Amino acid sequence: MSTMFPKDPSNEPPTASGCKQRVQAQHLRQGDYLPATRNTVVSVSRGIRTPSGKVEVTLATSLGMRVSVWGARTEISIEREANRKD
Repeated sequence: MSTMFPKDPSNEPPTASGCKQRVQAQHLRQGDYLPATRNTVVSVSRGIRTPSGKVEVTLATSLGMRVSVWGARTEISIEREANRKD
């Protein structure tokens, strides 16, 4: 008798365009693509003015740059280059 477990996306091979995954906002990296909003991550930081448990995410949009304050543990769907070794 076998037990069924949900499919683990981290075990799937990366696609040609990049690896799709969900990460916490605090683990975003420069160059990560957010397909839901079509933005690219420029930087993630915690400044002195950033509230506890939050991160400032700088995003490149089609209209320029913008800064968002997200919960550090918020799950974000991203596409990350498969060959990056950060």
